[in-house]
Amino acid sequence: MEEKKSSVNSTAAEADIRDSILDNLNITIYVSDLATNEILYANRVLQLKHNGQPLAGKVCWEALENKTNRCESCSIPYLLKHPGKSYQQEINNGWYLKIYDSIIPWENGKLVHLRYVVDITDSVKRE
Repeated sequence: MEEKKSSVNSTAAEADIRDSILDNLNITIYVSDLATNEILYANRVLQLKHNGQPLAGKVCWEALENKTNRCESCSIPYLLKHPGKSYQQEINNGWYLKIYDSIIPWENGKLVHLRYVVDITDSVKRE
């Protein structure tokens, strides 16, 4: 019984370290369920961009884009058709953003959608 308790504490400690690292990167990161599009994790930077509101448990396109359906540019269909591949895109919506998407294993080995976005506005403007 003690071994199982130690394993649970270790997993919680590892999650705290992971969250601390991801919350202190100057990029936005979220993880969503492939089937439901429910946000499972959003780092602090992304939450601050959305008025500091918790995003976990909300559907990504509703919470992040204020849409009623999946975004036209959603990469999940591509990722599901091309296992093992990642997807990258750049957009300019007043800011220059580089978006990276992939499918990764999450808790209990469940496959999920990982998206992280890097603001490259400053480097584009310097060019």
